[in-house]
Amino acid sequence: MEIKGEKDTKYWDKRKTSGIRSIGRNMNLESPEQLWGLACDYFKDCDSTPWVKTDYKGKDAMEVQIPTTAPYLWSGFDSYLFSQGICTTLKDYRTASRKPKGEQGIYAPFSEVITHIDNIMVTQKVSGAMVGAYNSNLVARLEGLADKTETEVSVIKETKIGFE
Repeated sequence: MEIKGEKDTKYWDKRKTSGIRSIGRNMNLESPEQLWGLACDYFKDCDSTPWVKTDYKGKDAMEVQIPTTAPYLWSGFDSYLFSQGICTTLKDYRTASRKPKGEQGIYAPFSEVITHIDNIMVTQKVSGAMVGAYNSNLVARLEGLADKTETEVSVIKETKIGFE
């Protein structure tokens, strides 16, 4: 597997020269500013490499190629950071940001930027779903959004009991 934008350089080769010592859950980001810069780079990468959707238009069903922006996803951001040789996952950073301030430990400084990145990702996906770029049902499921309605149904069954 080649790293995007680099010829013949595998992640493991880059890892040897980039200073990453282990795959474990060491804290590989030096500051929230570094994380924010990397997130902006990931967003730019998504925007500059759109997906191409094939559709068929008109009575003759002419094939049309429609460029569609790539959605911003945490899994995509993790893969981007992995390909850059920075870290394997942001799971610990994200998990800590959901905890109360006193329980975030060494990840506390990253809490605000993680929340901001998450807001940008959600907004981009929901906005994309609203304009038809993404499947709205899939986005709703991914984001835990649901249009819940309650319906109350009462059934009354009449039975005649009689003796003849």
